[in-house]
Amino acid sequence: MRLPDKQTRAWAALACLLLIAPVSAETSWLRDLTDGALRQGLDAKLPPHLSAVLGLEAHEQSTPVRQIVARLDHQVRTFNVCSSNHQKLVIMTVNEQTQAVTAYLLSPGGKLRKAVSYSAGGAPQELSLVEARSGFSRELQYWSRRSPP
Repeated sequence: MRLPDKQTRAWAALACLLLIAPVSAETSWLRDLTDGALRQGLDAKLPPHLSAVLGLEAHEQSTPVRQIVARLDHQVRTFNVCSSNHQKLVIMTVNEQTQAVTAYLLSPGGKLRKAVSYSAGGAPQELSLVEARSGFSRELQYWSRRSPP
């Protein structure tokens, strides 16, 4: 069996770097934001019903998180990192006027895992990935432009 020459190996390495670099750049903001939340975020808890529906807890109980909060008028956004498992990230939007809540569970790479919406006092409804896509994209765009604390 003949091994590739130096030039072939160099081209293969360059091709791998070119394929990996955009993915890394796209998620570096997420790593920075996660680190910022862990260092300087507020201690908070996600509600029991939301924790259960998102699969963060086996039973209906609150999930401790480190949280970054952004408020503009009646719109509140939170970026949450689960205290017990930093791989579990939740972005939430709350409309304080209508009491409408949408929560997105995402992977450390920024992929949408699950989305839920509910109104205060109401049962959470899981959203399909298609239903959640536009709101999730808006939130990713918002948080990717925000500097970590």
